[in-house]
Amino acid sequence: MGQSRHSLDSLSKTTLSLIGYVWASTVTKADKSEQRSKKSTLAHRLNCSPAQLAIAWCLAHPHVTSVILGASTPAQAAENAQALKLRSLLTTEIMHELDQILANKPEDVFDFRKS
Repeated sequence: MGQSRHSLDSLSKTTLSLIGYVWASTVTKADKSEQRSKKSTLAHRLNCSPAQLAIAWCLAHPHVTSVILGASTPAQAAENAQALKLRSLLTTEIMHELDQILANKPEDVFDFRKS
């Protein structure tokens, strides 16, 4: 036990972070391309850009408390603002479809006040 503990101590936090990053990037790299394609297809179905879909998702998602946007150009700011109109199109079914595409939906938080 002492020797393995020493081995772990000798690894720097940076090294461990890089190992984790490399592992995560190899595991998810192929999935990201498919995920990007599915998001683009859904955005096309809703007649919007993927960026607008992402902003509208943030606006509609109950676990997101605020949406802070940045824009490099006035045109980009105008495009981002169009996501406000898209918000009403994100039905329960569309949100469920996005949850399946993203595969990162957090678990519901148990509310002790209601128990």
